[in-house]
Amino acid sequence: MTRSSAGFPGFSIACGVDDDPENAALAVTRASASTLWAVGRFLPREKRRLFEAAYATMRIVDDLVDDGFLAAPPAVRDRERQAVRTAVDDWLARCRAALAGTAWRAAPAGAGGASDPLLAAGAGPLYDALTQAARAGGPGDRAWRLLAGAMRRDAAERPIDDWPDFLSYCEGATVAPAAVFLFVLTARAQDGRLASTLDEEALFDAARPMALFCYLVHILRDLAKDAPRGGQLVTLPADLLAAHGLTREAVAAAVAARAPEALGLAADLAGRAAAYRAETEAVRERLAPDLGPRERAILAALTTVYARLHDGLAAAPERALDPQAAAGKGEAAAVFAAEGLTPDLVEPGA
Repeated sequence: MTRSSAGFPGFSIACGVDDDPENAALAVTRASASTLWAVGRFLPREKRRLFEAAYATMRIVDDLVDDGFLAAPPAVRDRERQAVRTAVDDWLARCRAALAGTAWRAAPAGAGGASDPLLAAGAGPLYDALTQAARAGGPGDRAWRLLAGAMRRDAAERPIDDWPDFLSYCEGATVAPAAVFLFVLTARAQDGRLASTLDEEALFDAARPMALFCYLVHILRDLAKDAPRGGQLVTLPADLLAAHGLTREAVAAAVAARAPEALGLAADLAGRAAAYRAETEAVRERLAPDLGPRERAILAALTTVYARLHDGLAAAPERALDPQAAAGKGEAAAVFAAEGLTPDLVEPGA
């Protein structure tokens, strides 16, 4: 069941208010059809429950801001800006309470109740799922705090000025969720709870190049889809765009026309991604001793999907201007098949 929220018609959550928490997190993660969903199915159940609860709670606030707010017309954004800011603050308070095992419904000091667009769309079971999963061990709330900061910035529609500013934004938008995923991969049972073999700083340091590589490839892959939805959805630095004779507002037309400026931008992004790809390979080697065979295969599958996509985009940057360009999930399946692994979660009909 998918529910939308009044005031944000472009936003919905793929679960119901009365759904079982574990099933609700599974439904939202599955509905994303993301590469993380494709590889996350291979996690052992206890780890998969934590991954899905974390992913689902992070996904809904990102979707609210991107699909419910930023994709709306300017007049709607002006009207709903304070509401979405409050929703992000309430989301963070609820997630922090869930991670701490306290009553998340009593957590926010903001709008709350029926006026909370996330609760109105059916987020309640997802907070319950995070509460339940975190009882077995969790990564702390740093990633959720950083993601909230990135979402507040998006809600304010504050442009990204330069590359350092872009990296600062990415710390919340992509590094934070990646650090949670690495926590799940490196976690081992200790005294009945899941705990990572790496400390928090080491997790973020390892996640950073992988997250930036995957995010840049993701931006490239979705450039032709996101640019027409509005310049506010183009999360690229103003100075990088200017170097190619572009602005956020002009990207859509340049992409649609397959203009030289857009091709130059795509080639530039592919080149920047290559540097982080090399760091990603080095991180994978460093992490290998901290991962079991299944977790090593999951990380290999995830990076392989993005590496193959990057290969295609780097060789032919014009593919980034094609709305039909997409990542092939079959690459992940091939890695698992080579390792003789089957998913812990088997999809209906599979």
